[in-house]
Amino acid sequence: MIYVDAGVRSARSFDTRLVFTETLRRAGLAAGIDDATLPQTLHRSQKYELSESLVSPHDAAPDGVIVLDAGQLCDRTLSTLRSYGLEANQPVVAVGRFETRQHKIGAQAKIAFATGAEPTLVDLDEVQPGGLLPDAALPLLACRSDRGQPPGSLRVLVFVPKDMAEAPESVAGVSMLGAARGIEVAFITAAQTKASLRAGGTAAAPIYGYSELSPAAFAERADIVVVLGHGSPGERIAQLSVEVIGAGGIVIDGTESAGLMQNTAPIVRGPGRLVDLPDFLAREILPRAEAIRAEVRASEWRQANDIAGLIAQFPAALRQRRPEPARASPAQKTVFLPTNGVGLGHAQRCALIAAQMPEPQHLSFTAFPSCVDLVEQQGFACRPLVQKSEVHADSYANDLVNYRRLRRWLGRGDRLVFDGVYVFESVFRTILERELDAVWIRRGLWRAHQTNEAALSREHVFSRVVVPGEAFDELNQGYSFGAHIHHVGPVVRLPGPGDRTATRKEISRQLGVSFKTLVVSMLGGGVAADRGPQLQTTCAALEGRPDVLHLVVVWPNAKLAPELMLWNNTRVVRALDAVRLARAADFVVTAVGYNSFHEMLYHRIPAIFIPQTAPYMDDQERRAASAADRGLAALVLPEDLLMLDRTLSRFLDGPQATNIRERLAGLTLPEPGNADAARIIEGETHETRRLA
Repeated sequence: MIYVDAGVRSARSFDTRLVFTETLRRAGLAAGIDDATLPQTLHRSQKYELSESLVSPHDAAPDGVIVLDAGQLCDRTLSTLRSYGLEANQPVVAVGRFETRQHKIGAQAKIAFATGAEPTLVDLDEVQPGGLLPDAALPLLACRSDRGQPPGSLRVLVFVPKDMAEAPESVAGVSMLGAARGIEVAFITAAQTKASLRAGGTAAAPIYGYSELSPAAFAERADIVVVLGHGSPGERIAQLSVEVIGAGGIVIDGTESAGLMQNTAPIVRGPGRLVDLPDFLAREILPRAEAIRAEVRASEWRQANDIAGLIAQFPAALRQRRPEPARASPAQKTVFLPTNGVGLGHAQRCALIAAQMPEPQHLSFTAFPSCVDLVEQQGFACRPLVQKSEVHADSYANDLVNYRRLRRWLGRGDRLVFDGVYVFESVFRTILERELDAVWIRRGLWRAHQTNEAALSREHVFSRVVVPGEAFDELNQGYSFGAHIHHVGPVVRLPGPGDRTATRKEISRQLGVSFKTLVVSMLGGGVAADRGPQLQTTCAALEGRPDVLHLVVVWPNAKLAPELMLWNNTRVVRALDAVRLARAADFVVTAVGYNSFHEMLYHRIPAIFIPQTAPYMDDQERRAASAADRGLAALVLPEDLLMLDRTLSRFLDGPQATNIRERLAGLTLPEPGNADAARIIEGETHETRRLA
């Protein structure tokens, strides 16, 4: 392992180390950053970038050390070098820009004194003549490659600095770029100005925060990079530009100072205003794009700024490439990732769709521990993710670990099927960095106050979005539009073989009780909201009825109040197959999540719906009302405990449950979308079926 350090410890030097370490790793070298040399404060994005390259001398002694910006060496860096106790076969390479020969000698002497051996000195002014930013501490070097001719529209990535993004005159240019033909446009800006650009009419265009991805990851998604602004774009944008040139792409300098063109780099001078950019691209760049790319590929500057030239200066001990990891199978893998809270509903929906897909040997799941048993019982392999916990120092600490796991489990070009509302950082980054074929199973029915703008802003990383429908048309809402959006029927488990009477006899035998009426409650374990009052009210209403058995059905790891065990007529049952028990019931008291709601309708089970009303939940009240208004269920609001008591009495003593069961028996429901969703995930759409 090569440790990457810097002459001076600062926020800027740490970011330099991050970017350079990734460049070395992409070049095939095992490089990392000592965890004892981190700054006190790390940005969230830096932690994700660092997660793959963080090392500790306690776990892996350095094979050698590279010190960046070695023209200035602080005592902390020298002390760290001394602490490693390096041997002769563990060399130090000092990389930097040195004003005079005396500065070189001074850097060599300090490192030699700290380590007891002469370092290898690399002067960037000699190795990298005509660098993109002459005063950059970061060696702005690329892993040279040639992507060849882009197969479709050219991907244009525009860097818009904060001051320009907030300027009113930029809005028109943003809208024009979003509508331009022949290109797919995306933007990079400061995190706090993403909303300003989105207000310019680019809802469909990807808008990235400046540090949301690494320069190399950005470069993978661009054939043309346009750099705008008044001053220097900074080292990250400069590194992005070098990476694009290294891949044979086009860089357009629209900065006021033309700062990127103060050397021999093959860069095109462009307009400095967003409003002028669409016409410039259409007239000057697109017609000559391949000729410009050919000039870039043939340029001496591109060859001189290849990371291979710097690596050639390293001692032999540091030039050993890591062996490429072998793929377990050349076939594309498909991995389902259901998330959000406990995630059982998401996992069940994914399992229903996965059951309709071919080649199950290439299909697996990764899910939170609460879902693993459910998934495995459906016959699918499932790797566990790390659940969020209050004991974690950062609220996203578990997602950092999950990010590493996803990167390890998924190879370039594999398929990830994500089912959830919020697209986690781990999912977002892995899709882009691994160039995954990503599919989003996204339900709607968000409440009126829920814009979910953050979730929708990441929709662009998915090639297809599958939207399972609701049972009734008024519940189906569109939150985004385009050819990538695919609406299917409700994803629901249909009634299978099974004898309701036999199930009731089995319940009676296993619990050692006899009953005439079976009531099942499925209100959850209190994750989204405290359901204790509703459960206690139901238990109390049924307690004086000796011919009634009340089953409180919860998922296996749910937390319930101990007092539920004190009721004579109530039994707590922990089960994954709740619908089998619900089908045996005379009626069910249930929350109104997507799965529960549709299972009651499609299995023709009378229900008292008590919606979850936590602020982050979907609009369960609206869903329940759609059934209640049709006479297909009863709706009781969670705070109306008196109404719950009365409704239970009507279901037990009156004809309401029987009447609902009769209406459900004659109800026509949409065709389930399980199989259609599976076909879309496989890449087969209505259009491809028509052409076939």
